[in-house]
Amino acid sequence: MRKFEEETKLIIDDMIINYDIEKDYFYKQGLEKGLSVEDASFLSGLSIEEVKEEYQKLEK
Repeated sequence: MRKFEEETKLIIDDMIINYDIEKDYFYKQGLEKGLSVEDASFLSGLSIEEVKEEYQKLEK
């Protein structure tokens, strides 16, 4: 198995991780509780503009 460490690392580094933040429980809780845009940005990893867009979607 040790002979595959380098190859395994290369494969893992090439993997794309997709995570739908809009479905995240804690993200939704923060939006519902009125978390500040800056805090939501920091916690979610989204830009401030992306968080503002999500807030606008929830208001509609």
